[in-house]
Amino acid sequence: MKNPINEKIAETAQNLNSFRDYKQGSATAQYKTLVAEFKTAVETLKKRANLLDAEREEKLELVDYYIGKYANKLANAINRENTIRASCPSVMICGPANFPTRKKEKQNAAMDKFWQECGDLFSPTDNYYFKKIENILLNKTIYSGDALAIEKLEIKLADLTEFQEEMKSANAYYRKNKTMKGYAELTDEEAEKLDNAIVNGYSWEQRPYPSYKLTNNNGKIKQTRDRLERLKAEKAMGDVDYDCSDLGFTVKENKEIMRLQLFFEGKPDEETRKVLKSNGFKWSPSQGAWQRQLTNNARWALKNYIVKQLRADF
Repeated sequence: MKNPINEKIAETAQNLNSFRDYKQGSATAQYKTLVAEFKTAVETLKKRANLLDAEREEKLELVDYYIGKYANKLANAINRENTIRASCPSVMICGPANFPTRKKEKQNAAMDKFWQECGDLFSPTDNYYFKKIENILLNKTIYSGDALAIEKLEIKLADLTEFQEEMKSANAYYRKNKTMKGYAELTDEEAEKLDNAIVNGYSWEQRPYPSYKLTNNNGKIKQTRDRLERLKAEKAMGDVDYDCSDLGFTVKENKEIMRLQLFFEGKPDEETRKVLKSNGFKWSPSQGAWQRQLTNNARWALKNYIVKQLRADF
């Protein structure tokens, strides 16, 4: 299998930015280490997952797909980072005389953009692909039709906000002290490991949390807050009932349990039950209704499939 890492550009990047000789294969080793950490974390998720036999094969195939996507994206990111680093030498290497200042500014801007777009790939358990796999295996997605969606989103928002403040606090401490020793409840050993990770890390930013992490987390905060406000506004509207008595049932948007409910005058015939089931509705003895999660997809299915199909039969 062809090595996806461009060792030549990695060596050039090292030579233009450091007096230390490039160790052949180190960029490839970095890539393999991160992919291995990613796969190990995924295997841990698999052990925690409780997959039904009916969904196991399909879900594991999807997991393998995202593992491959992560490996490919990471290889491209490493090559892209080294290409940017190789685009202009460090002033320490070439000296201040006739130094291409404008070129260096462009390089710095490109590196900032790179970390904004790709930085999370260098964190094996804190990137888009791992989160997708986590949602697939552990069903961690918060659905708007979940009766506890507001409570779950409020917890998520609080956690994200707390993490944002923690990152700012840690960065401010390191900026002032140039070490993490003495910060919060860190032991000296933990602080020393963190100091080494900062100095030898993948980001050129010398701080515990690079700016891309704060930007990405802030984006998650805004997204979660907006979604929470929309859901609260919908619940505040209260239940909505509308009449389909010509088809033998009434409809209720039950905001308390977030279900779209169909109440029939009696037991629907076999053909009607088949239409309901094929559109995701299930019988709930406790509610005395045919129902599914209250989402726009559910409303659309009711209007464009169930009502149309039943009217065609009447």
